[in-house]
Formats: sequence, structure tokens, C-alpha cells
Amino acid sequence: METIEAVAIDAALAGSVVQRATARASLDAGTAGHRMSDAEIFKASNRLKEMRCPGATDADGLAVPSGYMAAMHPDAYYDLLAGGNVVSILQYQDKNILFSGEVGEIAGCRIIASPFAKVFGAAGADNGTVAAYTLSAASEALDEELSIGTATNVAIGRYLTIGTEETGSTFYPTNERVTHVSGTTTSVIVGSGPNGGMRFPHDSGAGVRNADSVYPVLFGGPNSLAKVYATEIGEYGEIVGPKREGYVDQFVSLGWKWYGAYAVINQNWLVRGEYSSSLDA
Repeated sequence: METIEAVAIDAALAGSVVQRATARASLDAGTAGHRMSDAEIFKASNRLKEMRCPGATDADGLAVPSGYMAAMHPDAYYDLLAGGNVVSILQYQDKNILFSGEVGEIAGCRIIASPFAKVFGAAGADNGTVAAYTLSAASEALDEELSIGTATNVAIGRYLTIGTEETGSTFYPTNERVTHVSGTTTSVIVGSGPNGGMRFPHDSGAGVRNADSVYPVLFGGPNSLAKVYATEIGEYGEIVGPKREGYVDQFVSLGWKWYGAYAVINQNWLVRGEYSSSLDA
């Protein structure tokens, strides 16, 4: 699931049309104008309409009022909610829309908040107390500590992003954000791995930064992204095994395979917003 999702996210967030207050590397969690707001949804929705992006339709092929989506991380949604206008809308709209992470609709866009939405960790403005280090030793998946040399500026409870900084044209699915718990030269962390540690291995020399994160918001319709896949394997791939191997069947192997791809059909059918979040300040 995560493998296919990473391929889809990579394609969806590679669109040419971007709206943001300033360059990604300058988006500041402490600046209100850099955060997500309902005005940004109106701006993106109007742009999609001007660019003739097709929206959702009903069973009869007729356009529906909420034909677009605005998919975002909950940290970005928090700032949208804190603005006050969305709260008022939720008080008067049909409560049946509050399901499966759909938390309302504005300007013809269904707002979808998911904690699995992409975050460009530490890609924004530097934190007031800059921590920009590198791993002094390789880390493995499930590790609960990072060797980061002289990390004297790492604050307890602060996010650290491990991996290469994602600029406006780069995407690294194995970058991950962890929470610093204690330590200086050795950082004790809590991550999103199964044991609360790291999800991925990282080489010695990998970047470790505490800059503000950037939260992309994907605006588009149901036809904005296309996918292809091998029908003999299936839309979501195929589990192979378990198979017993070895002279005495002492090994058991289990694998998964998928052949497919995602791509943007037309550049005028997607808008990528990029924002900071006050929760990251």
C-alpha cells in the first residue's frame, strides 16, 4: 500500500501549477500569511475552473457542487480551522459529510485531511535555533537513537527530519520526521516505526534538520491523475508466497510485486498549494 501510495504522491505533487506565499525554503511557521486558509481554497478552486479542470459528476454524468478536492495534512487543516470560517461552515452544513476524513467543503472543494498526506519535512524556513547536522553513523530501521555529532541546538519535543532536503523539484519517499526526546551528540527519538523507532535506514552523512516543515495541499478533481497497471498482476499488486526454500525447506520467503505507474494527464488539472503550519512553530 505504501509503495503504491508513494508513487501516486510523487506524480500528484509534481504538477507545474503552484501557489504559495513565497519560495518553499522561505515558508515560515511563525508567519500567518504563509499558512493554510480558506482564501487559499477559493483561489485554487477558481484557478481550476478557469483552467477547465473537470470535476466530479453524479451517476447521470452531471456536475456536482463539490466537484474538487483539497487533500492536506491535519497540521495544515488546523490552521484552516483556526481561522474560524470553517467552524461556522461546519455548524450549518449537512453533518453527513463528516466521514472518512472529509471535514467539510469550501468553494466546491471537499476538504480531506489525512495524517498520511505528504509533508516536506524541514524544507521551509530555518528554525530560530538552527539545527542542521548530519548523521555521524548509519542508522537502521527501528533504531531509537541517532548519532548526530554536536547537535547542541536540538530542542526536546522538536521535529527532526532525516534525509535530503526536498526542494521545489525533488521528492524523497524515505525522508522521515521524528521527535527528539533527549540527548545531544546522541539523539533519542520517537518515530513512526512499529516499535516507535525509525521507519527506514539512513546512511552516515544523511541530513538532520529542524527547519520548518512545508505542507503541500493537493487541489484537483477525480480525473486529475491517471494510473496504469498490469492486469495480470492487478491494481494493487500480488503477494508471492510464502514459499519454502533450502535443502531442508528451512527458509520461508514472502514477497509482493506490482507493475504500474501514475501520471498527471494535463498540467491544468492540478494545483499544488504549499504552506507552513503554526503547529510547527
